Amino acid sequence: MGVWGRPVLVQACVNGARRRAEHPAVPLSPDEIARDASRAVAAGAAARHGHPRAADGSETLDPAICDAVVAAVRGACPRIPIGLTTAIWIEPDAGRRLELVTSWAVPPDFVSINLSEAGVPELCDRLLSRRIGIEAGVWTVDDARTLAALGIADRCVRVLVEAQPSEARAQSTRRERSTRRSTETGSRPGGYITGRASRRGR
Repeated sequence: MGVWGRPVLVQACVNGARRRAEHPAVPLSPDEIARDASRAVAAGAAARHGHPRAADGSETLDPAICDAVVAAVRGACPRIPIGLTTAIWIEPDAGRRLELVTSWAVPPDFVSINLSEAGVPELCDRLLSRRIGIEAGVWTVDDARTLAALGIADRCVRVLVEAQPSEARAQSTRRERSTRRSTETGSRPGGYITGRASRRGR
């Protein structure tokens, strides 16, 4: 159980964007990814997210490789939801990315989509039409607005809030400026709730 007695989902990402140069045990092939996914599940993971790799170790959305990874992990970890990345740094052309993802013959249970990337509305529509779940990656306030505008929040598997350092600094700077102006004018900063913070569940 997690904070305040709420259940916690442990999702294992056995490779991510890391390369063998960063650690010799980073799994790259479908069999290696499936092996480490099985170990993660045995340790308590209830979902699995991964980045399929080409022969040279680079990340790929190639249908043949993605199909092989999903099939291998599904065989090693039956009944465990399997997710893949759709990161646009893997395929910078949004149209080509959509084509590749659409060509997956062995679809994963869900994929992660970074809402700050190009081509997101079309990609979400295509995935939902194929009944592939979406993990919405929210990095910034603008991403949260995008999620609201898309109107798919209630159809997402989950929302991944991944605050970026640059955005956090920008938010802090805006808050500091707002507070400074409010102090100078004698008013309260707009948009902020004042009062004593309390810990829930106590």
